[in-house]
Parts: sequence; structure tokens; C-alpha cells
Amino acid sequence: MALKHNCGVGGIYNAPNTRALLRGLHTISLTLQRRGDESAGVGFYHGGLDAVRAHGDVANLFNNILPSYETYATTGMCHNRYST
Repeated sequence: MALKHNCGVGGIYNAPNTRALLRGLHTISLTLQRRGDESAGVGFYHGGLDAVRAHGDVANLFNNILPSYETYATTGMCHNRYST
């Protein structure tokens, strides 16, 4: 049997501020993370697209990587990946 990969994807458009955007993307990511913890990422749009990703679960991305990342975006999307 071959290993299959599934993804969870969500997004927020026109959040009131960056903090609200990150809080919303965090909630969506945790909700979509059903099984496994292979990788997670977020993309921000603020005149251009920036992507931040990490191996491991959603907590690794939001607790260890994003706090040092600076953005002023109000639109973004999140993604996580897991095997089935």
C-alpha cells in the first residue's frame, strides 16, 4: 500500500490587523491538523506573497518560527500536511 498525503488549507481575507490574522490562522491550522505532524506553513499577502513553513506540527510553526517573523499583512492562508 502506498503512502498517501493529505492537506488542510484555510485562509483569512481582510483581517482587522496582523495579530487578528495570526490568531485566526492559528485556530484554523489547529482545527485542520487531524493526524500527524509532518509540516505546516502560512503565506501572507501585503503587496507581495511571503511564505513561512516548518517541519513538525502547527505548534512548532506558531510558537518557534512566527514570533520572530515580521509582517504587516491582513490577508493570509495556512496549510498543514499529514500522511494517511
